[in-house]
Amino acid sequence: MKVEILYVDECPNRREAGEHVLAALTSAGRVGADVDDRLPSTREEAAAVPFAGSPTILVDGVDAFPAERVTELACRVPDRVWTGGSADRRAAGRGVPPPPVSATS
Repeated sequence: MKVEILYVDECPNRREAGEHVLAALTSAGRVGADVDDRLPSTREEAAAVPFAGSPTILVDGVDAFPAERVTELACRVPDRVWTGGSADRRAAGRGVPPPPVSATS
């Protein structure tokens, strides 16, 4: 199994994504899995891989959280309205939207 984390330098979620990947691999008993950080530095490099914003986590070349590919060197944002709350920040670091909030809360 090969895992790649595609990122841009300015992305605040890169480090947390790496921590989550290592924790998931450890939990799955894949401690020796190959994990590489990869920095696309041009739009052309981003277009040449399945990049969906930073961080994009690829497992054997496939996006672990499938999303539309982009060539902009930008952060990955969940497909939902960003409210800036802590749940939003945690979810964005994982590349997935947080659970829905109850209308009564």
